[in-house]
Amino acid sequence: MLKRISILITVIFAASLLFSTDFVPGKALFKTTEPFNSIEVIDSVVVTDQVWFNEISNYFRFEEMYLLIMNSIEFDRTYVVYFDEDTDINAVVDSLNNELKVDYAEAAGRGYLLQEDPDYYLQWALTNIEAHPAWINHTSGDNDILIAVLDSGIDFDHPDLAGNDVLWNENDFYGFQETIDDNDIVYDYVGHGTMVSGVIRAVTENGLNIAGLAGGGFNGEVGCKLLTVKVFNNTPEDSDTGWIADGINSAVSAGAKVINMSFYCPESQTVIEQLEAAYEAGVCLIAAAGNGSIESISFPASHQSVFSAGATDINDKKSPFSNYEYDLDICAPGGISSGYVWNNTNDVLTLTPNSAKPKPKGHW
Repeated sequence: MLKRISILITVIFAASLLFSTDFVPGKALFKTTEPFNSIEVIDSVVVTDQVWFNEISNYFRFEEMYLLIMNSIEFDRTYVVYFDEDTDINAVVDSLNNELKVDYAEAAGRGYLLQEDPDYYLQWALTNIEAHPAWINHTSGDNDILIAVLDSGIDFDHPDLAGNDVLWNENDFYGFQETIDDNDIVYDYVGHGTMVSGVIRAVTENGLNIAGLAGGGFNGEVGCKLLTVKVFNNTPEDSDTGWIADGINSAVSAGAKVINMSFYCPESQTVIEQLEAAYEAGVCLIAAAGNGSIESISFPASHQSVFSAGATDINDKKSPFSNYEYDLDICAPGGISSGYVWNNTNDVLTLTPNSAKPKPKGHW
């Protein structure tokens, strides 16, 4: 029962989005057999201590290059490089992969949030998973458990998420490339991350809005902690596999026991290395199987280190939108509820009239 509750976290959004294999222009990821000793920009071109790389950099006019994972001994050979967006990304990747001193090179695949289906109701989800008895007889959220939400950020001023021991610091922010105000460092401009966080950790039994699955409120429990890791910028498709890999690494470094990923992206060796490192560290990785209604599991849910979660309907049968495959790990209720927390408001965004009673209502 508890497993069913925890896995529900991942199947929270119904979507009409299909798989995509497009990539972020002007950006590539690669890993070398040994680290560079120096990286600088001379005459607008990246120059290192390695002659083989400098030849490629000069040919493609690499503009910037950084370590993808900063301050890491284990991942001190993975780099991100930037160049003109009109440059042929395949030619860049092929040139790097042809070098003996390169373990792998790949384009930065674009990430996509799994969006909501506004016509699919899920007021029955908590009943189907028998959440209330589990809260009473087992746990409504252990405060020693840190759950990382890799998403578009969070509205940390929302009253149903306030006081949750949510962790905020600049190291939890990923996505924006420009300087922004510190107060906005993980702010959710999309709304997706706030809804995901609400499903997981909206305060339970507080008389406000909805009840989170790990929101406390029973047996003196105050609920699990949340760690917001912002890997999406201002739109549901504004992310890439570099940000996602960096976000996984940061979540593990911060001590997350669970990492929730309600998105999909092209398969990436850079992301795979971070998933495997998280798995080896004992982190439970959970990702949505995808919402294209096809016989295939999206990445990162398809990786062997990740729990892949499909969606079921009110009759515990496969939801029409859910992806499926023989290797799918688990299914749980998926769709939209009559209410969920939303940015910048005290209200619950509703699709049908809500009860005014302070009780758990429908969830994703």
